[in-house]
Amino acid sequence: MIKTLSPYWLTLPFVAPLSGLTCTEYTLKVYVWSGDKLSAPTESTWEITKKNPTGSTGTTRINIANILSNFIQFTPQEGTGTSVIDGNNQRWIKYETFYQTTDISDSQNASNQFITLALKGYSYGLDLENSSTPANKVLLNGREFKVSRNSIFVLPVEIDESVIPLPTVVLNSVTPQGSDIFQYDFDLAGLAVGKKVVVALLHKQNGDINWIEPSVYYLALNGNYVLNSDAITLTGSVDFVVRFYYAESGTEIYSNIITLAV
Repeated sequence: MIKTLSPYWLTLPFVAPLSGLTCTEYTLKVYVWSGDKLSAPTESTWEITKKNPTGSTGTTRINIANILSNFIQFTPQEGTGTSVIDGNNQRWIKYETFYQTTDISDSQNASNQFITLALKGYSYGLDLENSSTPANKVLLNGREFKVSRNSIFVLPVEIDESVIPLPTVVLNSVTPQGSDIFQYDFDLAGLAVGKKVVVALLHKQNGDINWIEPSVYYLALNGNYVLNSDAITLTGSVDFVVRFYYAESGTEIYSNIITLAV
């Protein structure tokens, strides 16, 4: 959750996540809306372009809180007696980036995607940067409050979201093609009509702990895919996985693991 009355920093790299190339510039697009979480507008609400004249491979930081605050007009909610009242003082926020590199797909396909809620609240001085909702979901500091018997007291609470059905990816096979190329056959299901995701073909070998990121990613939507990896030198027992990021729920989706001796 973003509290728009305190700074909220995005740390974004100059290296395009999809191709691994250093950009000359990137554009951050931010979308603001209310209603269904899955109904983001097609046109961005606000955007900014960051240039990279020095060819830096570092990161930049952008504070988006003050911009988002302009889109939330706080309206007190009224009720009678003790009841749970739906608020309307929050908005869905989605942000994503598009990069300018020598690979045209970086400018055509979104990266660094994320969706969260924003409200007109603030953090306290000892809170961490970009502090979010506390574990108990109560949006006030403290746990005991003095209230007059004849007054009204509002306790703001963030309710749990409805569970969003997650798409699935099933890795059917991995076949060596020679020259250190591996062919992945997988099925992707459960995405909205026309919804595309960026799929990564990951691997780790000989009992390593961490999955190795690829240098090339692929766009995919519902259906069956047969894709080849980059040339990668692998030996011994190798685990293979397909993964993609589902921005609507902020979830990394992983396939089953296939292990080969190569």
